[in-house]
Amino acid sequence: MLSIMASESSPPASPENNCNANMKKTLKDSEHLDTLIKSLDESRTEGKYCDAKITIGRRTFTAHKAVLAASSQYFSGMFNSGWRESNTSDINIEGDPKIFDLLLDYMYKGQLCVAEDTVVDILALSIYMQIMGAMKLCTKYLEYCYVSDSITCVTAIEVLLQIRDNKQMPDLIEATVNYLAHHLMQFYIDDREDFLEHTTADILEDILKDTAIERNASEYQILECILNWLTHDWENRQSHSYFLLKNVRLGVIPEEELQSLTQNSVVQNVMNCRYMVNEVLHLQKTHRNNLAVLLTEKPAMFATRNAITAIIIVGGRDAAIRYFDEQSSDWRVSPIPPVPVHPPNQLRNPASLVVNGILYVAGGGACLYSGDHEFKYTFHQYNAATQQWTKLPGMTVARERCHLVHVNGYIYAIGGVNHFSHNFLNCVERFDLSANRWEAVAPLPTKFCHISAVVYKGQLLIYGAPEYKASPGRVRHTLLVYHITMNRWEVLLTGLHYLSVGWPRSALVVQDGVCYRVVYEAYMMKNPVPQVHELQIQEKGPRVQKILVGDVHRQNLIPKLNNTVGAFRIKEDIFVNITLGNAASYCHKTGITIPDDQKTEVDVGMLTDVCGLRHDSNWLKDQDIMSGSVNRFTFHNL
Repeated sequence: MLSIMASESSPPASPENNCNANMKKTLKDSEHLDTLIKSLDESRTEGKYCDAKITIGRRTFTAHKAVLAASSQYFSGMFNSGWRESNTSDINIEGDPKIFDLLLDYMYKGQLCVAEDTVVDILALSIYMQIMGAMKLCTKYLEYCYVSDSITCVTAIEVLLQIRDNKQMPDLIEATVNYLAHHLMQFYIDDREDFLEHTTADILEDILKDTAIERNASEYQILECILNWLTHDWENRQSHSYFLLKNVRLGVIPEEELQSLTQNSVVQNVMNCRYMVNEVLHLQKTHRNNLAVLLTEKPAMFATRNAITAIIIVGGRDAAIRYFDEQSSDWRVSPIPPVPVHPPNQLRNPASLVVNGILYVAGGGACLYSGDHEFKYTFHQYNAATQQWTKLPGMTVARERCHLVHVNGYIYAIGGVNHFSHNFLNCVERFDLSANRWEAVAPLPTKFCHISAVVYKGQLLIYGAPEYKASPGRVRHTLLVYHITMNRWEVLLTGLHYLSVGWPRSALVVQDGVCYRVVYEAYMMKNPVPQVHELQIQEKGPRVQKILVGDVHRQNLIPKLNNTVGAFRIKEDIFVNITLGNAASYCHKTGITIPDDQKTEVDVGMLTDVCGLRHDSNWLKDQDIMSGSVNRFTFHNL
């Protein structure tokens, strides 16, 4: 069949000169390539025009060097590098003639016949000869087998042995490891001898690091696999024992089962393994009443493999507790049960705090007016280790939009709003974690409509504005310190005026032992610019004597974002400052780091998804983020 691909002609000829027109057209025969390939394959079969005789084992194949070189980088290099084969037709190659026959058919026909019993050998020879098209077809075949669950783990192990160090096939390596991790227990139970014999230490370590392993195996079963694999060939494998056991979440295994592990020969014979098990047992005993602290401090030992550390929001339009998924750049509903308040599904503007791996939630108001305000006094804790909420003694003052902070075993509830009177509060109370009770402490010297609180060098610092501005104007920000031993507040700095509208936004953040002050000017404008200063606090005795406000810190590298979630950077770390409930500011490190040489525009591009505030996102509208409380928390993602 002939078709016109493109045309180029001289100006149209007049009718009287039409027979002399010099017309040019480029035509394409769509059947030519198929005819050419068929003709080349027929000439190969008949031995016509072939200039290469390839001997593998006892078989000899005839072919055309041009076809071999076009299909294989191995042959292309052979014929163009001055090797002996470039000047002769005789070529000797090591390998399986049946597999080479399949690949030779692919070179001439573009078709490859693959089955489970041949795919490993085809892939291996394709990699050796650098036949890229055949490598891609093998990859497609294996990926289909993994998805359809139609290949044995023994074959997957053999595939991984061939490609594990091949940088050309990262996707297939990941898919193969994921498949093995997902079927680890099935492999171990059904094909135990093959598992023990053919799995290498490197492959086993890759499997242990894959997230799919969590779906079908308990931590004790994973441990059993490792111990049996080690003892199967102890003389050659004992050097891998410590590094493999490091990939087991020993703290997740019940104490009784872990205690029996101390009698295992592997643990007894390897000092590092013995020390590791004894350390976990000691931590389990000393933290028996609060394993959640180990979940946070030693997640590699005590957090389940599906544990997530993320920014969470408690409260809002519904009862769901959401977390920010950094991979998808979106908010997701967490498996954490709703706070057990009454009426259910209604909790606006609570305060929350994480202490030693425990999530504490205080106060809050009903999303809809119900006349029942009992839960505004309430105080709950969520233990991620037990995955349960516990109701604690309630606060002495009903409040919402307050700020919680932990100092020396006490949780302080500072300020907020009393919904009964709709007034801001200056009262402060603290919860004694050891005595399990609340007690009143010295009130703030004034009422704040917006506060941020941090602990810096053992001192409780409060920073915020006592004023609300309904129209543009300068707002006074104040910095206070609470002297715990004297039960007294002291104003350290005041009179810091910044242009603001509505609820003035400010925050304190402590990073690498330095306290920073973050203030947003032009609050209601489209792109408020955060001003970041370093606070240098000089101490003489127990009291803070003087504060020096430092220069603006890397101001040209601070991205601009909307007025609900602000992003700022300190050195290479990106923080978000989220103002919720119109009364408290929450600063959290996002986990995103950006080198100093990156431009501001790049920062903005990366951060427009932080906290789900994308231009195409309706999350704010749908979930009512303005009524939540923010924290960074580690929990089990069941």
